[in-house]
Amino acid sequence: MRIADIGERKAIQRIVTHFPDGAHWGIGDDCAAIKIGKQLILVTTDMISEKFHIPSGATGYQVGWFITAVNLSDIAAKAGQPVGMTLALGVPRSYDIEFLEDVARGANRCAEMYKMAIIGGDTKETESLVFAGTAVGVVNQDVFMPRKGARRGDIVCVTGSLGSAGAGLHVLDDQRGNEKEAISKILEITPRIREGMALGSLGGVTSSMDISDGVASCLYQLQTINDVGFRICEKKIPVARYAKKISRGNREMERNWSLYAGGDYELLCTIKKEQVSLAQDYVASVGGILSPIGEVTDGDKILLEIKGEKQVLMNKGFEHFR
Repeated sequence: MRIADIGERKAIQRIVTHFPDGAHWGIGDDCAAIKIGKQLILVTTDMISEKFHIPSGATGYQVGWFITAVNLSDIAAKAGQPVGMTLALGVPRSYDIEFLEDVARGANRCAEMYKMAIIGGDTKETESLVFAGTAVGVVNQDVFMPRKGARRGDIVCVTGSLGSAGAGLHVLDDQRGNEKEAISKILEITPRIREGMALGSLGGVTSSMDISDGVASCLYQLQTINDVGFRICEKKIPVARYAKKISRGNREMERNWSLYAGGDYELLCTIKKEQVSLAQDYVASVGGILSPIGEVTDGDKILLEIKGEKQVLMNKGFEHFR
């Protein structure tokens, strides 16, 4: 059986059966969480490659920012404070050293923004660009937000707005429009560290993960872990201004980019119903936005409500090996 026959997530399910679980929260969440006294040490690794993640025309600065930000996004989803990151760079020998220096500047700038440091790494020759980051963070045990814990009646919420990355990819694929702007929407993402810490301090978040592969994909992953259903209301989805600009009023495009395209790296969480308003205040206090978009239900269906009519939300999103 080829990996292409089962996809990334099922491949991971088979791989992890060979590893003992040495963490308080282990493989299957956004971060591993290792218990040290009253705190959890968060550890996460993310990799990007030239073929699948780096658009032609991207600057080294943007690539450095991106590899750092995607790792920080995992820390954010657990309400953690990042403390350091290692960076492994696989680079072809034909690349200019100035490109690597630009990568370093972008990575360092993103790290500085969130009071973190790049603390080491590795550099090797490869046939194409392959970068990997490993970020470490800390969080108190009573603040940590796992993926498991969603319950019937909880409200599904997202930070920020959705669809920018999908719209940017559309511009690049269509080869029309401002390509520099599109690349910036794909790579210059904002890890929601402040929003995650604010939500963790609330104590009412029952499950949380970052939106790397799309809202629909996230919901199906949470469904598997929590044995619940979801009902999402299309009109409540906060569509990014950039996505609206590129769609020119095409609601179907906006819906597809927001739900399925991925790459937005916002946070998706379930919150106790009685604490949603307070959660919005907490997130607003750090300059963010939190939008309720649906609720947790009984059963095994994930439904999307469009103009009062319910349909099954497709289990679709970005997945490697597909």
